[in-house]
Amino acid sequence: MISHCFDVIIPTYNREKSIENCLESVLNQTYNNYNIIVIDDGSADNTNKIIKNYKNKNIKYIYQDNSGPAAARNNGILNSESDYIAFLDSDDRWDKDKLKVTNQLINNNEASFFIYTNFQIYKNKQLYKYAKCKSINGYGYVELLKYCFIATSSVVVKRECFNVCGLFNEKYIGCEDWDMWLRISKKYKINHIKEALTYYTIDSEDSIAISDKTKKGKKEIIDMHLNSGDLTIRTKKIIKSYQYYCNGRLEFSDKN
Repeated sequence: MISHCFDVIIPTYNREKSIENCLESVLNQTYNNYNIIVIDDGSADNTNKIIKNYKNKNIKYIYQDNSGPAAARNNGILNSESDYIAFLDSDDRWDKDKLKVTNQLINNNEASFFIYTNFQIYKNKQLYKYAKCKSINGYGYVELLKYCFIATSSVVVKRECFNVCGLFNEKYIGCEDWDMWLRISKKYKINHIKEALTYYTIDSEDSIAISDKTKKGKKEIIDMHLNSGDLTIRTKKIIKSYQYYCNGRLEFSDKN
């Protein structure tokens, strides 16, 4: 079995309360062929000190002026070298077998370009519920257009995808991941790992999941894909109905 190397990109901003648990979840992996790249997006708390206390050659720390999560992930990608790039937000954690199971899937499927897992949701440090994602093993573009069911911290992407599809769009806030996954899934097959190997946190005080900027970004993304000329009229109607249900009534620029 080939032991693929993973570059784990961790963007962080003022996460002194969670960054240690996040890092420990990677350092405690049962699979040890990885590098960690922490992109500090201008933290003003003790995040810097906590990370620098780790005397581990596999951890690279990079500071940047505050530019947002998309820019931080892009910085991580540009400073990575491995063929496979894993994402982990600094308030989330991984199961100890996350990378081992991912490596097994890659070895069993040479066409593994984009991999995601089910995840557990934690609220106020307590297990809130299990998230069973829509399971796609193949082309998932249309399903992802309905809504984003993939947690960023569960994702592993082959470098080729970024070379072909570009990096995260830094103008989007709170939906930059969905935009990226759509661009990748339009060209590449995706693979789903059914185990809940990612622990996702929703008790963040600075959550931007439903901000006005996020809503505006989501609408722009949907309009762009609806008007791309790649979808049938029937598929467009299905996408609109899902968006209506999930996000309330949206004023689409598409006329069909």
